[in-house]
Amino acid sequence: MREYSRLASNPAEITVSVDVHDELEREFETVEYVVGFCGDEFDSDDDFGCRNTGISRADFNAVQFGNRAEVRIDDETFHLEDVKDDEGASGREWVADINDVDWTERHAEKGAKHH
Repeated sequence: MREYSRLASNPAEITVSVDVHDELEREFETVEYVVGFCGDEFDSDDDFGCRNTGISRADFNAVQFGNRAEVRIDDETFHLEDVKDDEGASGREWVADINDVDWTERHAEKGAKHH
């Protein structure tokens, strides 16, 4: 397994370049970008809630920790409409912890297969 901690060396400014994306695609069967947002109407009863779902690489790169963003959800994917920078986020102390996960073992009960 390659060392991917360099992807999150500065958690306040995480981006994935085309070169890194291509490297990930060569190594893994599937590469997905996922972000989490909290806000109104992310909950089933139209109250405040949080949701994690997929996003394009370009939108993943555009939004950073501490930003406020307007998003819409189509086909279970976030689409970024607008980003508002939160000046306080860049000065925070962030810690990155990158771990390898055996998805086959973790999701064995869901019928994951070894490749």
